[in-house]
Amino acid sequence: MRLESVEDILDSFDFQKVQKAMTALDWHWSASKGVPSITELNSRSRELLEDVYRYQDSPCITIGCGGFEATRIMEVGDLKKYLSLKFIVEEGDNHE
Repeated sequence: MRLESVEDILDSFDFQKVQKAMTALDWHWSASKGVPSITELNSRSRELLEDVYRYQDSPCITIGCGGFEATRIMEVGDLKKYLSLKFIVEEGDNHE
């Protein structure tokens, strides 16, 4: 599946910056030997974005894996799917 909105996000996302942060933190994925390559980072991000795009059960869905977080939001009465991609190093909240 090739979606223009997914491609636009991937084209503008700074995977080199993510890889630099992962290297500094010695952050490895279990499926990678060492820090993931740019190709692996891009591929995982594509999978997450495509998964949230296709998700049917909710107007708002977030899926994360390996530090990446993909989100899709749909506004009431609007069929457009708004996507975002983040790489999260640390986060805090007050959820119980």
